[in-house]
Amino acid sequence: MESNDRRDTYGETFRIEDDQPPRPLMAQSWFRFALVLLVLAGIAGVVVYTQGDTFMASWYASRAEAKASQGDYHGAIADVSHAIQQTPDNVLLYMRRGQYRLNADPPDLDGAIADFDHVLSVDEGYADGYFSRSMVYQRMALLLDDEQRAAKLHAAAIADLERARKELPENDPRLLNQLAYTRAVAGVDLEQALQEINTVLSGVDAQALLASVEEEPINGADLLRAREILAYLDTRGYIQHLLGNQEAALKDMDLSIDLHLATDRAIFNRLPDENARAAFQREQDKLYAVLLHHRGLVHQALGNEPQAQADLTKAQELGYNPKAGVY
Repeated sequence: MESNDRRDTYGETFRIEDDQPPRPLMAQSWFRFALVLLVLAGIAGVVVYTQGDTFMASWYASRAEAKASQGDYHGAIADVSHAIQQTPDNVLLYMRRGQYRLNADPPDLDGAIADFDHVLSVDEGYADGYFSRSMVYQRMALLLDDEQRAAKLHAAAIADLERARKELPENDPRLLNQLAYTRAVAGVDLEQALQEINTVLSGVDAQALLASVEEEPINGADLLRAREILAYLDTRGYIQHLLGNQEAALKDMDLSIDLHLATDRAIFNRLPDENARAAFQREQDKLYAVLLHHRGLVHQALGNEPQAQADLTKAQELGYNPKAGVY
């Protein structure tokens, strides 16, 4: 097939190929240019549409977080569900919704399980997914009067934490603490639980940490560390109580509560406004309720009835209630 060019009287070039009628090259260029514009416009539309979805998802997610910080978990669930509609592939949104469902009053435990199941179906190595689902299983167990069914759920909670352990650094303190406490709440493998929490607290000088938190100016790193350590001390104290080591348990409990009160004051006084302080205090009241309840059990075991009654009564006033997730 040969091709030749010639010019007409207006100077435009035509290409003649076999028996095809001549077409101006300029016309072809404009056609191609227009086609390119259409393709680019389509791509731009997709980009704008996608960015619009992402923007709306971020907006709903941010509003959900704000509502959750105020204790409006049902409102947070509605907003993060809108965000999921906009960006259904974002597994972190499912994590958030699962956590909101767990914290809501009343909680949607089945919905939370469904969200965490979805996350783990997308990424079976996502440690926080197992961590969070474990907490739901434990909540479900505490709602049951049937001991056999409750034991199965406790076992599922422990199994999820053991699975998360494979994805985290060796002796991860948050994981070991949660695993030890989950065993304690289930009443199983208490010696193993004690070994796990002792690993976490190995080398920790809690008294020195308390002294640091009570000094001015407060070291921010010490403040955050103290918040972690007080929870670990409570876990060990509770396990010691269950094992019958009441004096050791009381020592841990007293120090845990001292750290809680010191850090509570330090953080509360530095929060920017009344809303932030109110939200913080709501959460701290729940933690304090658990600490007081545990110490009350220790005083009870030691025969210190006035101290036991004071702690247990205050814990109830602050909202201690395992069936409501405060345990």
